[in-house]
Amino acid sequence: EMGMSLCPIPTNTTASTTTNDDEASNNYEETMTPTPLIGVICVLPTHQKEGIGMKLLQKCEEVAREIWQEEYICVDVEPDNAPALSLFEMGGYVYVECLDGEGGGALMRNTTILRRRSAEVKPHYLLRKRIRDDDDGDDLNNNI
Repeated sequence: EMGMSLCPIPTNTTASTTTNDDEASNNYEETMTPTPLIGVICVLPTHQKEGIGMKLLQKCEEVAREIWQEEYICVDVEPDNAPALSLFEMGGYVYVECLDGEGGGALMRNTTILRRRSAEVKPHYLLRKRIRDDDDGDDLNNNI
């Protein structure tokens, strides 16, 4: 399941385009922007650890990059879902950090989950990955 949601996305605050990650990280601020958001990736327990989840993740990234022409993709993950956190970390996703002036840490936001016709609000980590280079549209292995 994938859709669009408001997510904090880095916006370059300098006129120059730099490829140095250290310089780039010092010259950006985050803006809430409609961004592709992976909501659910499901793999039967009997087929986990076979690479299926990673293939589904890569297909979501391909759709966001090639069809939707997006630069970033995000995912909400429940903090106690270790297999999902591991999948996204192996896929190059990084935790979005809080910029609250109180030491940072991973950003958590409440997400409404519908299960069996009942809704509940639960905290989720927000992770993000850069999937497009500004200049030529190629995949990136580095994230901000």
